[in-house]
Amino acid sequence: MREGCWEIMREVFRESINEAPKDTGYLRSTAEMYETATSIVIRYTAPYAAEQHENLFYRHKIGKAKYLEDPYNRIVPRAIKRRLGPKVRQDLRNSR
Repeated sequence: MREGCWEIMREVFRESINEAPKDTGYLRSTAEMYETATSIVIRYTAPYAAEQHENLFYRHKIGKAKYLEDPYNRIVPRAIKRRLGPKVRQDLRNSR
């Protein structure tokens, strides 16, 4: 289970970096991914990361706002369905 979560979050991490705004490249270079006792965390440590993420009025030549939220919302539900769907179907078959 743990490795599966890491695999999913690595995909979110890669996509997030690709979608992050890029001017000098500094914001993208501050992306981090690590594990706590209960979570896998992805964050950007640039002082302006949150503002760049949340401000939908900024226009970027490369990248966009919601560069972490969008990949997460796109990838995680699909990955959970792909991984858990067969298990749930098997469990339902076995419970009959």
